[in-house]
Amino acid sequence: MAGEAAAQTALQGAKVEAAATNGLLSAEEEAAAQELLDFDDDPREFQQDSTVQEALSKGIDLRQYALEVETALRSVERESINDYIKESESLAGLHTEIRECDSVLDSMESMLRGFQGDLASISAQIKYLQDESLSMNVKLRNRKTAESQLSSFIQQIVVPPELITNICEAEVNEAYLEYVLELNKKVAFAKKDSTAMTSACADIAPELEKLRIKSVHKIRDFLLGRVASLKKKFTNIQILQQSALLKFKGLYRFMQEHSPEMTAEVKEAYTTTMSGIYLRHVKAYLSGLMQLRVE
Repeated sequence: MAGEAAAQTALQGAKVEAAATNGLLSAEEEAAAQELLDFDDDPREFQQDSTVQEALSKGIDLRQYALEVETALRSVERESINDYIKESESLAGLHTEIRECDSVLDSMESMLRGFQGDLASISAQIKYLQDESLSMNVKLRNRKTAESQLSSFIQQIVVPPELITNICEAEVNEAYLEYVLELNKKVAFAKKDSTAMTSACADIAPELEKLRIKSVHKIRDFLLGRVASLKKKFTNIQILQQSALLKFKGLYRFMQEHSPEMTAEVKEAYTTTMSGIYLRHVKAYLSGLMQLRVE
């Protein structure tokens, strides 16, 4: 009986393996069949199986039970084959669709790779433009700074034609003091070390010197004329000093800074004139006192 059971088990094992290979058994059926196959080497272990013992205890004929199992397996196999045949067209269509999807995905992948390359190129161009923008901003700031400094330099060093005309031809009065002060600023700027080394200063310095000499001579003549007016008789010296001399003290300071010799000349003329005036007044005062005494 054990030999027949072993043979039957071997037959069933071959069928189970064939069914499992073709994918005709479910996971549960394959596991149960595998349990039966585990006992094909030793009939005694086969008899100790709980399922076999239960069948023996109920008086079930193992041959009949094996035949039923075999019949069920064949039925499942036929049904599985029929189901596979019925679904073969669908499976073929699904396979075709999967291939088409793969083709579309490959095309999309190529397109995305192209987009990725384009984005990398655009990113590099954007970075280049950013660098160029920063460089241009730096250059613009530098040019504005240079323009501001150059504009200030030109404004301070260049002598306008109007100033030349006013210094050389205008009469010496209160307005002339403004021209002299502007000229004095330009002369002082030209004497700076940072300015003196420039070619522009080398070109303009002779003209400034000519204007300086011209203005000093005009101021000297003007002040000497005002000092000479003090010698006139019946002149109110105090009023003339206030109106003709003190309000033009800026001209005197300019001449004192740029021509100490002419300043000393004007100062000597004023001292001599005022000494003579005071002497004349003292003599007149003493003469008056003598006349009073004689009377």
